[in-house]
Amino acid sequence: MLRPQKGSIIMALHPCIETKTYDADSSPAASTKEIFYAPYGCTIVGFTAKRTGGTGAVVKATVTRSGTTSDLLTANKSLTTTAYAAGTLDSTKVKLAAGDTITAEIVSVAGSPTAVRIVVVIQWDSDAR
Repeated sequence: MLRPQKGSIIMALHPCIETKTYDADSSPAASTKEIFYAPYGCTIVGFTAKRTGGTGAVVKATVTRSGTTSDLLTANKSLTTTAYAAGTLDSTKVKLAAGDTITAEIVSVAGSPTAVRIVVVIQWDSDAR
């Protein structure tokens, strides 16, 4: 499903916001996963990540447009604690067009974490509704 369901918590907060999540459980290692394909224009408005267990992890997200991939964050996000941590978005990369994709990546892990979660928050463009 590309949009929040009517009556969902996300829909109640804002009818045009959606989250995409990459959950890596059971001893996560360096890996990537495409988490979103833009069917039409939208804007990335947030990035957070967290790990459970272990001593560290480094994560990032990329945007691919017309075969060219670029980092969504200004720098890879180092997860030095087990609390959620927000990444700093590169303001030149947050606007997506139809056909663009977002990929979440666990760059590295330390101390055997038991889970890593990456969350990207997307807002649909008003003219796409």
